[in-house]
Amino acid sequence: MSLGKAYGVVTIPQNFEADLKSGKQVNIINQYNSNFLLAGGLEYKAFRKVIGTISAGVNIEKQRKKGVSKQQALVNYQPIKANNHVLSNPYTNYSYYLNTGFLTMFFQLFVMLTTIYCFGADLKYSKGNKLLSITNGSLSAIILGKVLPYTIWFLFVGIITLLSMYVWQDFPFFGSKTTVLAGLLLLILANQSFALFFIAISGSFREALTIGSGFGAVSLSFSGITFPIFGMPEILQWLSQVFPFTHFFELLLDQSQRGFPAFYSLKAIIILVVLCIVPISISWFKLKRLFLKGKFNHSI
Repeated sequence: MSLGKAYGVVTIPQNFEADLKSGKQVNIINQYNSNFLLAGGLEYKAFRKVIGTISAGVNIEKQRKKGVSKQQALVNYQPIKANNHVLSNPYTNYSYYLNTGFLTMFFQLFVMLTTIYCFGADLKYSKGNKLLSITNGSLSAIILGKVLPYTIWFLFVGIITLLSMYVWQDFPFFGSKTTVLAGLLLLILANQSFALFFIAISGSFREALTIGSGFGAVSLSFSGITFPIFGMPEILQWLSQVFPFTHFFELLLDQSQRGFPAFYSLKAIIILVVLCIVPISISWFKLKRLFLKGKFNHSI
């Protein structure tokens, strides 16, 4: 165990069964490595469960010999029965839980930075007004023409990412595939919308990339993956709702590991739709002025 090859060692004394049947108290030694919090905790939990089962069997057998029914003996031994549910990491498996979050976070970061680069590079080199003249002054045509190919591409990449987790690596999945795909598309669109918003409020290409990367990275902390949202200060709980990743991660957990009906993910879907619309709507006129000007305020 000191070499890290075992998480725990259970020592069962000699004459274990004979001592139990004769009514003697038996001590079983359990040594486990608490440096590994999850593995050590699971080993201790399993040990307690096995000891509890053996003790229950002995106690119930004694009651049966006194004429007590099996059902009544079970109730006498355990009058209160616990029904535990692990909320955030139901399989107590960090590979299932953290890989789902980290892969999605990196994915949305690529979406964000690619979109900022796609538009920011043109504005950095003073090509914004040229694009506007090509589309006869239509900002929507510029956005649709530049964003749509990347949306399709990232949807394909996102599907491959989900397949790598839930098919090739055999992560648990019990919910609606259609709901997850809808959430994936909305996650892409919401990040593209925020990318355009960051371009509109930035004074330079570098500033837009900095804000976008910071927004994408910080979203992991506000998603509840490392610390539950309900335990945060109230202002941070409200702030966490601004990040698309928060709602997609919740949707993904509900539909994959928790196996909730699609109806329970409707709230996340609606919020993602709102986050697709609001940022681009707020920044529309500023984006139009930026493209008419043709470049950022600063050339860096």
